[in-house]
Amino acid sequence: MSGPKSGSYQIIETAADIAARELRQARQEEAAAQAAWDAVAARIATARAMHPSRIVAMPSAPRAAKNAAAAVRSRAIQLTEIARRAREDLEGQLQQAASAALHQHLQSAGLLTVTLAAAPPPRAANKAASDVPKPPPPVDAGIAARVQRRLDELPSDADPAVITRAVDLAAQVRRATSQWRADGLLDALSATVEQARAVAARHRADAATRDAAAGQLAALRTSLNEITGDRVAKLRDHITALSETRPLAVPAGLREQVTAVLTAHQTAQHQLRVTKALREGLLELGYLLGPEFDTQLQATGVAFARTASTPYGVKFRLEPDATRFTAQVVTPDDRVRSRDEDAAAEQTFCSDLAELLDHARRHGINTRLDIRTPAGAVPVQRVPASSMPAAARTAGRQQLRQERL
Repeated sequence: MSGPKSGSYQIIETAADIAARELRQARQEEAAAQAAWDAVAARIATARAMHPSRIVAMPSAPRAAKNAAAAVRSRAIQLTEIARRAREDLEGQLQQAASAALHQHLQSAGLLTVTLAAAPPPRAANKAASDVPKPPPPVDAGIAARVQRRLDELPSDADPAVITRAVDLAAQVRRATSQWRADGLLDALSATVEQARAVAARHRADAATRDAAAGQLAALRTSLNEITGDRVAKLRDHITALSETRPLAVPAGLREQVTAVLTAHQTAQHQLRVTKALREGLLELGYLLGPEFDTQLQATGVAFARTASTPYGVKFRLEPDATRFTAQVVTPDDRVRSRDEDAAAEQTFCSDLAELLDHARRHGINTRLDIRTPAGAVPVQRVPASSMPAAARTAGRQQLRQERL
């Protein structure tokens, strides 16, 4: 089992990793809650501009939380609750303002109380009873209350034209001279009110949908806060611009874009941890590493280390989009070696690899080898001599101690 080896690795979360992940999640929840708070605050500001004496100002938001998941999540809960209560209070205040405005409307029209129609004129004395037309049925005395109930059902955000139409219908009910006429007008009033209520319901549903999308966009934007780079900056700016348009939904594909960025970032962070563990483990085993080892492994996925006492080295490869690695013995192409020397180098690396993987495990990286090529199954790979770290007087362990100073 001394030929090329390949396998997978898994990063084990430390307590600090878990705390950082939970804090990131809490920050996203806080961002969504802040978006909901901002939406209510904007509606209250608009309503106060229209009804300054009837609308109460938006309660203050809780102070910024400490950099801990529990504190941030608690603030998110407070923001959500404050926004919920403020939204409910605003609805009540708007309804009161609308009622007051309707009252003034009715008062101006002389319709605060819908009265019965006037009694029909008396019959002429000189006409026979059979010649006198029959009077229309009397108007139901309870119709005034029915009209008022329908007017009270007008939504607080009804269009002014709808209110004018409703008041006009109420006036016509007052002037109705028969029950059938009054009933017809009342039906028209009911239809007007129901239409206004349906429109208001659609507007509220639309606003709620847009608020939900705003919260989701805020959470997505916040999830990118710790990642740098032009690509991420452009994506973050794109989300900010989308938020300003208050869309009905998160655009298709946007979540996948953010997920791809987050996955790539996590993979890079994991590879950085693997690279660090490899560097320390190899130096402890006495291997020589060039100063470019880390950057090469991160940038190209391939880096080389060499033994201190032989011209042989090891080639490491990290898959760019997967948690997999490959390690194999190599030798510079400017030297000719025998099969026995190759086999000895592979056997040495076999025991070194076991120690290297054990070092990785102690540093929170679990590995599983699933490809174990036997020694001699494939020739030792020849690589350009320039790719191997130059021989140095400083052995690996000394190099490690110097790096830690």
